[in-house]
Amino acid sequence: MDVNRIEQTRRELEKQGKKIINLSSGNPGEFGVRFPQEILSRAFSKFQTEPVYSPDPKGNVEARRAVVQFYEQRGLKISAENILLTSGTSESYLHLFKLLAKPGDEILFPNPSYPLFDHIAKLADIELNHYELDANTEGWQIDLKNLESKISPKTKAIVLVSPNNPTGGVLTGPVLSKVLAIAQKHNLTVISDEVFSEFIFDGEIFPRACALADSAAAQNVNIFTLNGISKTYALPGLKLSWIVATGPRAAEYLEELELSVDTLLACNQMSQAMLPDIIVQGDEFLQNYRARVEQSRNTAMKILGSSQNITFNKPCGAFYIFAQIRNFPGTDEDFVIEIMKRTGIFVHPGYFYDYEKTGSKGVVPGSPFEEWSGLHVLISFLMEAGELSSTLERFVQATNLLCHRA
Repeated sequence: MDVNRIEQTRRELEKQGKKIINLSSGNPGEFGVRFPQEILSRAFSKFQTEPVYSPDPKGNVEARRAVVQFYEQRGLKISAENILLTSGTSESYLHLFKLLAKPGDEILFPNPSYPLFDHIAKLADIELNHYELDANTEGWQIDLKNLESKISPKTKAIVLVSPNNPTGGVLTGPVLSKVLAIAQKHNLTVISDEVFSEFIFDGEIFPRACALADSAAAQNVNIFTLNGISKTYALPGLKLSWIVATGPRAAEYLEELELSVDTLLACNQMSQAMLPDIIVQGDEFLQNYRARVEQSRNTAMKILGSSQNITFNKPCGAFYIFAQIRNFPGTDEDFVIEIMKRTGIFVHPGYFYDYEKTGSKGVVPGSPFEEWSGLHVLISFLMEAGELSSTLERFVQATNLLCHRA
């Protein structure tokens, strides 16, 4: 398999004994975030007392009831019958792509976008068509005209990723309502990816698509809401996620999904048995975890914002800043390699997310990107604030030196 220049450089530096600091990762375990061991131990002990294999295609009923409680605590009433457990959100996407689209059909995805989705689409033998997120709006809101212009007879669904990876944007309630109205107008299903929904900053309330679907403009829209414990409880290794189906065809779709899931039964029985304890007893951990991430977000904004060579929209949620670098004499790939060589800091280039625009293209006067041109990089702020501070200070110093060469 071919290896790109960035990965080649990383491997060469590691062979030379250079420590590489991965500031592209969304894996909380890499940055020392640990769900309480005592809760996991007790939950596992309960599973050991009755480890009999008795699979349910939708998932263990007690686990699904725990998901019901998760949403009740957030003001939503969801029936356990409308929940289906999966082995990770990637599996959720694969089942939904196969459910909603036939080979050659299209599903609309945001741009910038996480690259894994393209591979899942290939497995499902469908096409992704990307609509634009507007960098000149707070929260990287959807360009609604662009979204509707992408709809064709082949289009079967609209995917929303909010909070967004890589932008850190959060869709507002009014924008979500307009998207649902577009979906109803064109008879499209909505897939709402909310895996970062517990990481909303500045005291804001998270707008959920399924909570807005009772309006007249959206009451006939079928919505699949995706979430899980990977980001929320820092437990990616347990591989447990869920699909919540709402809308007029929810029962029909769930019946078809059950058949699809039943062919694999990939969802781990141990993880399902542990889920109630994780959700019921994980509140204190989650509050502390969220506070830590927000503190690190604030630290990252302060340090990166001190450089005239770096600009960005304030991340409203998730774990990332999608920063624009000004006046670097090269590509985003060149920049990532130079930064890694000079500092050992590894970030992702914008092209990994199919985003190659410059800030000088179509900017709104007075926006953060006015008269700025450059490239984009993704920077994770999951690292603890103190260590993140010193790491980003080195990143900024190196960036300023590289950009002054222009």
